Amino acid sequence: MPRELRERQILEIGERIFARDGYQGASLEQVAQEAGVTRQYLNKLFGDKEGLYLACHARAREQLNTLLAQGATVLPEEPRRADARRLLRATATAYFTFVRDHGAGWDVLFGGGAAVAGPAAEEVVRLRFETVRVLSLLIVHAAPKIAPAAAESYAHAMSGAGTQMAVWWRQTEDCPLEEIADRFVTLFWEGLAPYATED
Repeated sequence: MPRELRERQILEIGERIFARDGYQGASLEQVAQEAGVTRQYLNKLFGDKEGLYLACHARAREQLNTLLAQGATVLPEEPRRADARRLLRATATAYFTFVRDHGAGWDVLFGGGAAVAGPAAEEVVRLRFETVRVLSLLIVHAAPKIAPAAAESYAHAMSGAGTQMAVWWRQTEDCPLEEIADRFVTLFWEGLAPYATED
């Protein structure tokens, strides 16, 4: 198997194991066994468990950020109020699409698979703040009357609320994607609307 395909396979297996067993409970031996490779091969590719975890984390975050970026394409260069609401809806839809389609990746980023201590956890926080910073920049662009510090606080609130809504949503079988996205928009739109440019 070509190295690129082998690495992708290992990352998929690693992501699933970290999501299932948590960062502390997962081991390189488990990943190596399920991937059909040696522990030495994993060490050569990723260094150690932390290296493999961060590679899985980076892969999942890239998938999430790609979906969020696609959602941002609805925003024109000079957005009006309706555009800002449309962006909020597209962002919510993109996030919950990731939750639905990349469950193990979501667990690695936000759930029980996330690292909780040590250098890996510090890197996770740094990467999460990068995503929140991008979200705050989108808010400033969509609602130009808002102060940057207020936009940053909204972005952190959205990140936290999105995480908790996803926890609830993943345990619920009778709430369609469109409905959970609508609930997210309802929660935040009234706070952001006054900062958007009038239609």
